[in-house]
Amino acid sequence: MDSEPVTIDPRPKPVRAWVRFGLKPALVDAVAARWTADAVGVVFSIRGTEYRAWVWASAVTPVQRTP
Repeated sequence: MDSEPVTIDPRPKPVRAWVRFGLKPALVDAVAARWTADAVGVVFSIRGTEYRAWVWASAVTPVQRTP
């Protein structure tokens, strides 16, 4: 069985990420909480409910924090 190391960020970084709800894709504001070479674990909220998902790294775009 193959395994990849997972990086867990103590200060998750803001990102925009494409996620899917069934057949419907959605671009969400999220934070990248963990990642591997190929995937990113994101955390995001919709209508007050927190969700966590793994998405392909190519589905995530970093967002610059404002000073």
